[in-house]
Amino acid sequence: MKQKKNKPTVQLPRSVPLPAESDKSEQAQFIETLKANRQLAPEGEPLPPGATHQITTDAQGRKRIVRRRFSAI
Repeated sequence: MKQKKNKPTVQLPRSVPLPAESDKSEQAQFIETLKANRQLAPEGEPLPPGATHQITTDAQGRKRIVRRRFSAI
């Protein structure tokens, strides 16, 4: 009978670093592009035709953009 080997454990950081300023501007541009192309749906509303992403709130109260479906253009 073979014995299972224990995999080494990985320690994750306790806190996530804040995004750099360049990352923030890239995120803002991404959100503006989604809005301009009508691909972003507000939280709590059904996705309208053409929308691919939706604003959600996570357990800590932070707003997130989540891809809900894909669109073939």
